[in-house]
Amino acid sequence: MKKLLISLLLVAFWLGVAAKRGDVNGDGAVTATDVTVLYNYLLNNDETYLATSDVDGDGFITSADVTYVYNILINGPEPDVTEYTVNGVTFAMVEVEGGTFMMGALEGDDLAIEDEFPRHQVTLSSFAIGQTEVTQELWQAVMGSNPSQHVGNNLPVDYVSWNECQEFITRLNALTGRNFRLPTEAEWEFAAR
Repeated sequence: MKKLLISLLLVAFWLGVAAKRGDVNGDGAVTATDVTVLYNYLLNNDETYLATSDVDGDGFITSADVTYVYNILINGPEPDVTEYTVNGVTFAMVEVEGGTFMMGALEGDDLAIEDEFPRHQVTLSSFAIGQTEVTQELWQAVMGSNPSQHVGNNLPVDYVSWNECQEFITRLNALTGRNFRLPTEAEWEFAAR
């Protein structure tokens, strides 16, 4: 069987919805009101939202928390990252908030291939995707061997077939008790944006 060069990424759906980091007043959104609540604590010692005011997680409520929330307002939230360890090797999954986007190539794109047309709207639920491709170190920890032609612990595993990827995922799921899978084409494209 001819081997394929595959950059394998994992996907896990998040079960449940966590509170948004930076949502000091608990209204479900990070807004300028959260900055105001922090200022009220710092300037007036208003402890109404004391339990949720340490948004940067350093154990103190300071101007750094205000800056943290302000940065979320300007730049958007940092993605949630969850780490897993398998046989001594740690890998990270990054939460991708679901949304709607236009998938496919634009008409007239000479570099596009036929199956990239027509351009169409796709809506995805939230999911998590590997922060990096599956490394050779992780593949070795799960599978017990490294089939890669371009060798290096932190390099992506390569020269693996689709069937070998499915076996890797089956074993990874057994080792972690999770439900990992390959991303769909739409998830991959959405996450890459």
